[in-house]
Amino acid sequence: MKNISEQIVVAMFGGTASKLNQIDLFQRFGLIAKTITFNSKGGHTEDMKLYRIDFNEMVRKVVVEDDGTERAITFEDSDLYTYFADNEFLCIMFQEAQTNSKNEDYSLLSNVFIGFKRLVFTDDFIDTKVRKLWEDTRDKIMNHKLVDIVCTNKDGTPRLLNNGDVSSAPNFLKGKENEVCIRGSGQNSYLKNKTECVNGIHMLPMYVWIKGLSVLKELKKISTI
Repeated sequence: MKNISEQIVVAMFGGTASKLNQIDLFQRFGLIAKTITFNSKGGHTEDMKLYRIDFNEMVRKVVVEDDGTERAITFEDSDLYTYFADNEFLCIMFQEAQTNSKNEDYSLLSNVFIGFKRLVFTDDFIDTKVRKLWEDTRDKIMNHKLVDIVCTNKDGTPRLLNNGDVSSAPNFLKGKENEVCIRGSGQNSYLKNKTECVNGIHMLPMYVWIKGLSVLKELKKISTI
């Protein structure tokens, strides 16, 4: 559904653009466009993927001032803070059609375009949820607390992927622990796709995400454009 929603918006506004955030109108206004799909009851169905993490930047210790002097880095100096504090998000909203009593598949053509909302994250959200992710990630990497956790089946045995690789993921802050979290992104989590390496741990490229329920909560506070 997400890819279809993006294609619809590109067709509406994009001209020759091939991606949502290549649309000239959005770029000129400094907006990061995100398609948001609600289920038939108004709940959000997907988490929001933001940007890929530069781990070298994440663990910087000092900032060099214009006069060449150095000082210890703060959260406000980080890319993570800047992304949330300096960007505005244009949420392009769709709602899924209701399923029938037999819960049969609905037609994507029945989904309804709701409208737009401009989302700006509050200082409180940034200083609590976003800061927590920054501090937790730095602590785990810099103090060697980052570990690769093997996923297990209900009987405690390692979970295997289709190609026989053991399923595992690093213990970055998860969505169940914080509204802003870190999660890998890729076609699958086969070992050959784990091209990122942090503290000797191979992993998928890692991205910052916001939980879908958190996005829904923020959007409910904002009027539709």
